[in-house]
Amino acid sequence: MKIALTYNLRPEPPGAGQQVAEETCEFDTERTVGAMAAALAAEGHEIVLVEARPDAAARLAALRPDFAFNVAEGLRGADREAQIPALLELLGIAYTGPGPWCAATTLDKRRTKEVLAQHGIPTPAYAYAGRPADLRGWRRFPAIVKPVGEGSSKGIWQSNVVTNAAALRRRTSELIEGYRQGVMVEEFIDGREFTAGMLGNDPRVILPLAEVVFPTLPPGTWPIDSFEAKWVWNGQGPWRAPRLECPAHVSSRLRRRIASSAAAAFASLDCRDLARLDLRVSADGTPYVLEVNALPGLIADVSEESRFPYMARRIGLDYPDLVRTILHTAMQRHGLPVPAGNGVLARARTAVRSRPAGAGALPAQVALGAGTSV
Repeated sequence: MKIALTYNLRPEPPGAGQQVAEETCEFDTERTVGAMAAALAAEGHEIVLVEARPDAAARLAALRPDFAFNVAEGLRGADREAQIPALLELLGIAYTGPGPWCAATTLDKRRTKEVLAQHGIPTPAYAYAGRPADLRGWRRFPAIVKPVGEGSSKGIWQSNVVTNAAALRRRTSELIEGYRQGVMVEEFIDGREFTAGMLGNDPRVILPLAEVVFPTLPPGTWPIDSFEAKWVWNGQGPWRAPRLECPAHVSSRLRRRIASSAAAAFASLDCRDLARLDLRVSADGTPYVLEVNALPGLIADVSEESRFPYMARRIGLDYPDLVRTILHTAMQRHGLPVPAGNGVLARARTAVRSRPAGAGALPAQVALGAGTSV
């Protein structure tokens, strides 16, 4: 099968110690693109590389691939993650990952919140602002302010956590001017943070739950996945990026509640094949969905602890197998024959079939890799 690998390439930092540019941090490195291509080629496919640039439409039309493995973030605009999916739909090329509506909606924090709220999925209280005056009635502090249409912690800085109305107005004004888009203010949930990965469609595999821990950030900083924490402080002196504890050490009850919220969010936003969700748990034990990443990062370098591959490794799924499993689950969704020996999908089916009646399993999914209960 001829497979087009569609992607955006991140320029390498100019030298040691140079931080990743904010505008391209969500793009993939040559190493990651090469690792994906190698994983797909190892199955006998012909791989063609198509960078998501203005000439992508002409290249795809000329190459006429049978399938596309899409990890492209898009170049610009509020709907940029939907650009390649929409183009593939137009050309009639089957592909992995979210469709145009899902890709556009999950990149828009306000629209994501609206869908979650409509389906009764807990998410922190929020308000949208196109100008600072729109937030005059906000009274919930501390709060966190976010550009409405960014990912990979772009626009999320320590100064985004505010504790009073004056700081909220100031930071809102700075973000609207700096990112040229509206912002969302959200009640800050001061609790444990988790990330949940989902792989497959029917059945879905819930990857081992991971807790995001913040043990080595500078003193006095907020425990958040800020741009500084991910891309700036890591490796500067004793400071390190937030790390993952996987499987997370949580009670069985909390694990079930997080899995239920994650599965409901996946379904309500029409996620396909894979997704990663960020959640925080309040003092009363309620998991709140913060973000839904329908196109999660798949960084190949193990040292970077890319979250989706990291969780997949906890069920014995190395990087090449993860890439191929994503391909296989998308092929299955399109009604195409899947190569034999897909261990994770087969294991999921077996687990669903053997689940005892009344055991409380969520429909068409299986939770793997439970951690220690506390």
